[in-house]
Amino acid sequence: GPLFHLAANPKLAGITVLLLYVLFLVIWAPLYLVSFIVTEKGAYLVFIAALMSLAYLVALYLSFPGCFKTVQRDIEKDYSRRLAYKLEVMIVTMAAWGHDLVANGRVSNYEQFRNVHAEVVFMRTEVAAVLRDSLRLLGFSGERDGACDPLTSLADPPLPGILSDVKAAEARQLLRCLVCVCDAVDTLMPTAERLAGATTSGSFLSLQAELCSERQPLPGTSPATSSKAVVERFFSVLSELRLLLPHLRARNHPDESSILGFVHSWRRARKPLDSCVCLALMRAEVVARFAGSVFSLNLPGRSIDCCAIPPNYRQTREDVVRGQTTARSVAAVKTVIFCNPNAGLYECANASPKSSDWIQFYTEMGCQVIVWNYRGYGRSTGLPSPASNNADIAELVQFLRETCGVPRVAVHGESIGGMVACSANSIVDLLIVDRTFANLGAVAQYLVGGWTRGALRLVTCWDTDVVQLYLNCPCYKVVCSDVSDEIIADPGSLKTGLAAYLELGDRALIRPELPLEYGLAEVAKEAPPSPPHAAALTPPPRRVPEAAIIHFSACLRWIARRSKASKRAWDNWEVAGENEQAALTQRYLGGLPSAATGRDGAAGAEPKAADQEDDEDVDHDQVAAEWGLDFSSAHNVPLEPVQQLWQLLAGVNGYCGQLLGHATAAGYPWVRSWVCSLLIWKVSGKITEVAGCDPIAEDPHVIDLPLAAVQVRQLLEQEPSLREDVPESLFVLEMLGYLADRVQAPDNAALGSKLGGLVPLHCGHNAAYSPEERLLLESHLEAAGWRTSAADEEKSLS
Repeated sequence: GPLFHLAANPKLAGITVLLLYVLFLVIWAPLYLVSFIVTEKGAYLVFIAALMSLAYLVALYLSFPGCFKTVQRDIEKDYSRRLAYKLEVMIVTMAAWGHDLVANGRVSNYEQFRNVHAEVVFMRTEVAAVLRDSLRLLGFSGERDGACDPLTSLADPPLPGILSDVKAAEARQLLRCLVCVCDAVDTLMPTAERLAGATTSGSFLSLQAELCSERQPLPGTSPATSSKAVVERFFSVLSELRLLLPHLRARNHPDESSILGFVHSWRRARKPLDSCVCLALMRAEVVARFAGSVFSLNLPGRSIDCCAIPPNYRQTREDVVRGQTTARSVAAVKTVIFCNPNAGLYECANASPKSSDWIQFYTEMGCQVIVWNYRGYGRSTGLPSPASNNADIAELVQFLRETCGVPRVAVHGESIGGMVACSANSIVDLLIVDRTFANLGAVAQYLVGGWTRGALRLVTCWDTDVVQLYLNCPCYKVVCSDVSDEIIADPGSLKTGLAAYLELGDRALIRPELPLEYGLAEVAKEAPPSPPHAAALTPPPRRVPEAAIIHFSACLRWIARRSKASKRAWDNWEVAGENEQAALTQRYLGGLPSAATGRDGAAGAEPKAADQEDDEDVDHDQVAAEWGLDFSSAHNVPLEPVQQLWQLLAGVNGYCGQLLGHATAAGYPWVRSWVCSLLIWKVSGKITEVAGCDPIAEDPHVIDLPLAAVQVRQLLEQEPSLREDVPESLFVLEMLGYLADRVQAPDNAALGSKLGGLVPLHCGHNAAYSPEERLLLESHLEAAGWRTSAADEEKSLS
């Protein structure tokens, strides 16, 4: 152990004692001085208050990291790297495009040029032009062209005034290069369009020789200029821009990995970043790309930074570029407020295609999108907390309705944003809660440890009960949940929180622990004890008792072990010699309960995953094969009866995105979640189902619950020895029958209005939806009357 290691290394032990003594002095000396002012007891209170404050900061950092300047500085650094990479790709692509616009240039073909040309058109519009307009919006240009009026309010104070002379000069140089790039591409575009229209190699080469010769002037140029002269100037600008890229990347400091480096990075983050590639440019890029309108809610003691994105933002952006409109204001149209995840700022909406996924999704449906920053995030002031964020979104909704005349308001909250969204339950017309938790303690206990639940409540005193907020919402509402979410474990998700509360009356959602006798059997890898009287199942519509779920989970895990041991014994028997078969029989079968050996044997060959119930993070893919959940070759070899039984049970569909086998492998909390979700969401008929959009239902090895109950009953009738060898199968059969009866007797009236809809996901936490999952969500938006095209919304405005 560590003490033995210290005893064996006197030098290391001396250094350890010295460091501990120095730490003691650092803590004791200030408290000793404080004791002369507030007495000794007061010093203890100061020490406790300091510890509580430090713990609160840790809880705040874990819950709302985006309010810390160090995190925002990391976001700026990541943005600078992404921007430099995008510009580098643009330079290489445009250089290849330019070579093809010179006669006798590089050898090319019409298909390759067509692809490169399409990429250049995209990069000119979405990279060069957007960044050019963003820099103009920040006031770096002395030009005043109605297309891009400077909005110096995007940076407060104005960015050109706070940068050093060198960095401001670099920003202006970047703007000049981008203006020249856009102008050169526009000049070469008519010729490139004709070349891109070539359909054969011969026609492409002849057009290239005709249009790109030194004697052929480009159309629209005055004085007449050949493509070669324009391309040469174009290459010169690209070279200048490439030399500028290293200056745009944020510099990494070598000491940031150490504790002292963390202090240095914290000090550096307190000062404004001396670069144009910062949050202000990110904010301006959001405005330029999406034709957004930035506004602030000036509330008592804080200011909330927001940005409104119009329904048809592409058309609005074109109108701004052509000078047909300079209006930037919140429109009186149906509006979706998006509540960010805990580390998300609305300035990150242009970081990647996934970042702007929801903006494009809702604007294509004719909705205006409002993105905003929580307190302390970006330019918003104040300190975030669940209560303060809830108050701010209420003020935002009131502002949109009363000041801006917005007729209908929806709110979409992702991750911790789901809690903020649910707080607006009584003042919105549509609520979408996306991959969020039942309460912060419920997710923390699976992510960090069970002790964090009580510690979080003690330190912060936050009320984070999302379940009750959601149930109190009277409008159309949808829960989107992923059972394999790597951040929010399924037993701590809002989907499970609602199901456990309505089925079992469990509102706190404290991590359930196995009773002592079941826990001992699990640790010893033995058969579960006999079911208690409390586990008796009564006919529906009575709720399932918790004791029945515990025994059901224990029986499933025991059957899985028996199946795995049987398979391993068979595999080893096939390759073993005649002298080894007797030993293998004793090793694998002698220790297992059977008609001959009784129920007290010790299973010798257990899968490693049997010990994973107490793991904080369960990798379902990793344990799937170990628990016999890989069905790819299930029908290629003859199966023992216990293996057939487990194969049937493992493939039972829970209808909420998870199979019974995967829940069993993860442990009792997941089986509990599987059962409660099935009995609430499936029975209520609120699980969203669109043909071809459920990857689990399309799997040929997945079995519907009623059919599984019938097949298990038939198997037990065909194999009487299975009932004797594995008597736990009888209770599993009884439980399956009970669940099937509940599922086949829907209870829409009692639960439908409380639950809203459920969209099962398989995309992971904060990842983009698949096309099939988007269709599932679209079906709800259509049912709620929110799905119209952006063009239709424009007509209604006019």
